[in-house]
Amino acid sequence: MGKRLALALTPLLLLGLLAGCARKEYLRRSEWRSDFRDVFFIDSRTGWVVGTNGIILVTHDGGRSWSRQESGTTVDLTAVIFTDPKRGWVVGENGTVLRTRNGGLSWQVMKVGDSFFDDLSFVNWFKGWIAGELYIAHTPDGGKNWERQADDLGFPLHGIHFASPLLGWAVGDFGRIIRTQDGGRSWEGYEEGHTVHQLRCVFFIDELRGWAGGTEATLLHTEDGGKTWRPQETNLPRKPGSHHRWDVNDIHFIDPRNGWIAAGGGYLCSTSDGGESWTVHHPGTMNDLFGVWMIDRRTIVAVGGNSTILRSEDGGKSWVTVTSRGEERGGVEGSESSVPIAGIRMLPGGIGWAVGGRGVIFRTEDGGRTWRRQEAAGMVGNFDAIEVL
Repeated sequence: MGKRLALALTPLLLLGLLAGCARKEYLRRSEWRSDFRDVFFIDSRTGWVVGTNGIILVTHDGGRSWSRQESGTTVDLTAVIFTDPKRGWVVGENGTVLRTRNGGLSWQVMKVGDSFFDDLSFVNWFKGWIAGELYIAHTPDGGKNWERQADDLGFPLHGIHFASPLLGWAVGDFGRIIRTQDGGRSWEGYEEGHTVHQLRCVFFIDELRGWAGGTEATLLHTEDGGKTWRPQETNLPRKPGSHHRWDVNDIHFIDPRNGWIAAGGGYLCSTSDGGESWTVHHPGTMNDLFGVWMIDRRTIVAVGGNSTILRSEDGGKSWVTVTSRGEERGGVEGSESSVPIAGIRMLPGGIGWAVGGRGVIFRTEDGGRTWRRQEAAGMVGNFDAIEVL
């Protein structure tokens, strides 16, 4: 929830790009006012992002620039998938399901019960599954009809993936993993002590090899279709001042060896050996990252809180922050090069402050030519405005 910092007088009227200090930081105002939850590409050029406040964005140039599509709703959206360049699906809170037949030029909003839907998987336009906190919803006919599956589990599901019309997996709280071999008519559980942590995402590259990830840097891998799972070490660090590690929020592989993880704290991880070893990347944002997509081995797009969209064309060595105006500036890992700012106030003499997500405060004494970060002790929420008394 946003917080107002009592330092300045008037609402924010102007904030463009501000040149950084010695660490090459720069500040940007979010154009979309959303926490982005998922990203999906149907080919190397066309992709979609969804997030809170009913936001849907589309790109036609491989993620270099994005434009908004009218979703027809203001509820929080959590996941997106397309089965071809024209036909796609989006899910979100309060049983919300959206579908399009024209690439997102228009979206039809439907209600499928009242569950909070976290993820979805479609093997074609007609046949799909949605994972929710109460049950799995399945459509065999492109959304004309929906049926409940696995509605007696007693725990929420957060991720789902089908490798074929019959074979699928879902993951949820308490490290639970369930599998179906008959298109969801029956589900069997595998929960022999893999982890006590919440599993948030699951991804299979084929019918045998898959990964599941979740809280406390948890990552599990299977090579036998989910009959057995073993942990993989992500190397994600601990959160500052805590013994807890950053969460794994999304997984995407482009082949059995090359994959990426999106995690909390602005971290990403990559592997080129099927997850036997992982390299940690920090593009600079302090925002949690919730979605990642490999367009190819060198081109990666990641999305997260405070309207964060990051893009790399060199396998994660360098990153650019993307806004509605397109790519704005490169960033070196660890440089904190992308900080969304919600408010700024300049006083006579060139002294000013800017505030934003995660309690960030910046101060300038030269009219904005350089900025230095100040700490807001104990502040972990978001500032949404700034006032000087």
